[in-house]
Amino acid sequence: MPIKNFFILSAILLHASNFYCQVGIGTTTPSSAAMLEVSSTSDAGTTYKGFMPPRVPNNTARNAINPSTNDIGMLVFVESTKCLQLWIGTEWQNVKCITPPLTWPAIHNFETAAADYQLPLYSASGGAYTGGNGIYPNSPLYVSRSRGYGVSNNTATVILGPLDVSSATTATFKLRLAGFSKTFGNGMDLTDIVTVSISTNGPTGTFSDELRIIGGTATDSNFRWGFTATRAVTTTYSSPRFNVTSGDGTHSTTGGISYLEITGIPNSENLAIKIEMKNNNSDELWVIDEAEVWGN
Repeated sequence: MPIKNFFILSAILLHASNFYCQVGIGTTTPSSAAMLEVSSTSDAGTTYKGFMPPRVPNNTARNAINPSTNDIGMLVFVESTKCLQLWIGTEWQNVKCITPPLTWPAIHNFETAAADYQLPLYSASGGAYTGGNGIYPNSPLYVSRSRGYGVSNNTATVILGPLDVSSATTATFKLRLAGFSKTFGNGMDLTDIVTVSISTNGPTGTFSDELRIIGGTATDSNFRWGFTATRAVTTTYSSPRFNVTSGDGTHSTTGGISYLEITGIPNSENLAIKIEMKNNNSDELWVIDEAEVWGN
């Protein structure tokens, strides 16, 4: 064999053998227990650098990766939600989500421009953003800016979080609610239901139903009210209140329940809130706005 070809073959074999050895980046002595070790410094501690996991801009880009059931352990950082996520074979799960320094309240107002301290929107389905004025009553379909989130003749589910409230003793969740109709003879009734549920182990964890509002009773219904209504309903976490009637019996447009509150929520690192709105008539509309979490 010519000497030139011998050196080329030796180089190829030496290079190929590296694929079956431990690899070190920034170190010439990687751990024998690791296939890959990345050192934070390569100059005896003068300069340090970190490890950057693959970053994707949002959940849509993450889903485009399309991992299989064999790709368990794949790791990405989702920039839009600021969550480090792990593929577990069937879905992506949050390892840790970054939250800003704790400042209260954390708010989600369904606007295109986020609040200063944002309560993240994990998902929203079945409904639509609302703006302008309703018909009955003729008042804004939002609280203070330009948009709310509502549902007509469907079931909508909104999941907020995850949010780290571990530095608080307990947390309080607040939500604004309104019920509109498009024709004079309609309004919220017995089959129109809003349920608020809490999870202390994240948006994909187990939710417990804590508060349920029903639009009317078997003998009194067709309630409608805007966000100017002053009635409120509150409950303490793990002491749920169910089937609270939304109207006050007078059918006043200011007599509905517009303030929902759940107190005593445990100081979880991974708090999530689910709001489910059921509506059975295209002439009726549930609307929510200004979801807030306070630390106590």
